[in-house]
Amino acid sequence: MIPNLYLFISGLIILLVIFVILVNWLWNSTLPRLFDFKEISIWETIKILLLAGILFGGARLPFAYNITENFSNTGHGMQGLSKTISWTWGSQK
Repeated sequence: MIPNLYLFISGLIILLVIFVILVNWLWNSTLPRLFDFKEISIWETIKILLLAGILFGGARLPFAYNITENFSNTGHGMQGLSKTISWTWGSQK
């Protein structure tokens, strides 16, 4: 189970790095020519992406972890306990 977690985290980091490099390339190849903006570094790209995530995406993660506990009144103590754990992708309203 742990090697799968390491593989998953490594994949997320690789995708994040590719995304940052892509946004940096798009910015530096387009905006300085069109609007006379200066070219930005990788660190400035990360800052812009974080700022855009806060301003436009809120403080949500792209996935949510939800645990709900339901106690049914069976009169037998904890036998009526059921726990539901679910992962959802996207924003939940």
